[in-house]
Amino acid sequence: MKKYEATSQTRASLKDCTLLLALAIIFLAFGFATGHADDFVKPDDQTLRDTLSKMQYAVTQEDKTEPPY
Repeated sequence: MKKYEATSQTRASLKDCTLLLALAIIFLAFGFATGHADDFVKPDDQTLRDTLSKMQYAVTQEDKTEPPY
């Protein structure tokens, strides 16, 4: 029976996979740690009217639709 021997290529490949896994975990953790929907505070009505165009306000706040093309 032939015994398995790790080659330098296998070790390098394993290092690459470990590094990618570590980076993925870091990015996922950072993504979950920043900005939650619960942190959002809707601006008051007057601020929305001042900030948005009439069409934007109608579509986002009054459930209207945009005109076609």
